[in-house]
Amino acid sequence: MPCTSHGETLSMKWLHKLMLGGGAALLAVLVWKLGPAAVLERMGTLGWLWVPLILLEGLGEAMHTTAWRRCLAREHQGLGWVHVGMVRQAGMAFNYLTPTAHMGGEVVKGMLLGDLGGGVSAATSVIVGKLALVLSQLLFVSAGCLATLWSVPIPGAVLLAWAASTGLFFLGVGAFFWLQRKGKLGVVARSLERKGLGGSPVRKAARWVSQVDTHLESFHRERPGDLVRAMGWHVAGFSCG
Repeated sequence: MPCTSHGETLSMKWLHKLMLGGGAALLAVLVWKLGPAAVLERMGTLGWLWVPLILLEGLGEAMHTTAWRRCLAREHQGLGWVHVGMVRQAGMAFNYLTPTAHMGGEVVKGMLLGDLGGGVSAATSVIVGKLALVLSQLLFVSAGCLATLWSVPIPGAVLLAWAASTGLFFLGVGAFFWLQRKGKLGVVARSLERKGLGGSPVRKAARWVSQVDTHLESFHRERPGDLVRAMGWHVAGFSCG
């Protein structure tokens, strides 16, 4: 695994500071655009109700952080809960503020973890974490839909559309899970490498993703219980709102 150079480390530190400063500046601009008086007025309308709402949201985020800790590669398991939570919040913030289909934040989390334990381990932690999150979302939403179908009459066409879309989503997530368990995420890159296509970039990508596949396969073989526990924590977090 290649070591991170001193220059790259300094660059990442400056990038982290830039992102923090950009976030603070964006918050200041939003408050200025809305007007501090308007913000305070809205908070006054809610009264003290905003306090339990924030606490409940914070409890949910704490559970999601605990869930992700269960998915971390062994090189990152020594990270403190607060540190993991900060990395997760950085990724969430990037997802909310950029049109990256909730993938840009995963890259940010991988970059931050990569500084602490290597890029392959970081990618493994992010990919397994994404799987646990998506599986728990699917189970949580499906349970809610089934409860609704039990108590509310639904037109047949709507029911059919829901069943078809949910089934396709289950198939997609199931395929993602299977590829991880079998270490097959890099099958395309390895196929291109065997055929001599793409040159050096493809060779490097194939070797790197093969290391990730090895780590993923090892996680699902040795720690299946951690994935289940992570899903449980995520479901509890979703229940908080």
